Amino acid sequence: MITCQVELSKERDWRHIVSLTSEGHFLAKKGTPSVACAAMSALIRTYGRQVESHGGLTAKITADKAGCFRAVIEGIDPDVNDWYSGICDFLLCGLGDLMRDYPNEFVMELKRR
Repeated sequence: MITCQVELSKERDWRHIVSLTSEGHFLAKKGTPSVACAAMSALIRTYGRQVESHGGLTAKITADKAGCFRAVIEGIDPDVNDWYSGICDFLLCGLGDLMRDYPNEFVMELKRR
């Protein structure tokens, strides 16, 4: 089972992810990652790379071991609010689709902080 916990900003105008933690793997037959696991990994890794490479965000991103990812957004420059909202909407849409399509493999919990 793959679990993902996402905390969103308490500011209702922005759907900003302020923290994201993902843990786990789901193996298909023969020990290969499932479609859901591969898709989730691609979405989250791309999110992490975009956050790290884009100016205007202060973030701590760790992926210390296989199947574990953590991002904490510490600051967002007002000039990148729209850009970051788009990245967050894209990620949340993709993760939501995975949760609906693969309910036995992937669970996501959303909270407002």
